[in-house]
Amino acid sequence: MCKSIIKGALLGGIAIYLWTMISWMVLPWHCATLNHFKNEGEVTSVLRENVGTAGIYVAPSQKAASSEDSKKGEFDDTLIFVAISDKANQYKTPKPYISSFITDVIGAAFLALMLFKCSEVAYWKRVRVVMYFACALAVLGSLPQWTWWGFPSGYVAVDMADQIIGLFFAALILARIIPKSIVKS
Repeated sequence: MCKSIIKGALLGGIAIYLWTMISWMVLPWHCATLNHFKNEGEVTSVLRENVGTAGIYVAPSQKAASSEDSKKGEFDDTLIFVAISDKANQYKTPKPYISSFITDVIGAAFLALMLFKCSEVAYWKRVRVVMYFACALAVLGSLPQWTWWGFPSGYVAVDMADQIIGLFFAALILARIIPKSIVKS
């Protein structure tokens, strides 16, 4: 059992990792959903001057939204949700790629454990179990960004499809690696 879980985690993680690299670095669909500022340098300077540390920033903030200015209608209907990071050059180092791979292996290990406990024995039924999980993950992980933060529909749809496709490739491998005899127990 343990060998199958470890093998499934590694091979499933590799499948998810490779799909993610293809999805972000080869296919144009993620870039097609990202907008660009008219004057990136100016926007970056203004943001840098107005943030304390790296993190997630929202405008209007809860504090500003409950202020007297908000009650007077001083804010327009623009919602800004932005992640500020001081790691723009991190992609030139191996660290984010290694972290991503480790994350994918851990995720695949959980999928392997789920299949280990699955009562379905047929290969395609085990694939389907992982796909149900993938769809739930995509809905619960991506749709709240659209609901609460106004992320564009196209961005959310690509994000959901990306997760589902990556987990489909992992499911094909995991359903083959986790033996039927283990799944029955």
